[in-house]
Amino acid sequence: MPKDVVLYQYEACPFCNKVRAFLDYHDIPYKIVEVNPLSKKEIKWSDYQKVPILVVDGQQMIDSSDIIEKLSNQIQPAEVVIDEEETKWRRYQLLMFV
Repeated sequence: MPKDVVLYQYEACPFCNKVRAFLDYHDIPYKIVEVNPLSKKEIKWSDYQKVPILVVDGQQMIDSSDIIEKLSNQIQPAEVVIDEEETKWRRYQLLMFV
């Protein structure tokens, strides 16, 4: 289980809500850092200037679907199966919204 988890988010962001729901469902304790949508000063340290950003034990994770996949692999490595169509969609999201 992850020990130090920090979620950089906008409260109204649906992708951030998705990550929070996953963390809550799996009883993973985490801290929230609310990011100012105009200045984004809270995430200036990151090359990725969007939310959600999840920092788990010092490792940065981005993109809600990717965050959930990586955490699922840490929690239950054998149970995560991602089909080819979902992989294509994730690549598309990263390219279109970066």
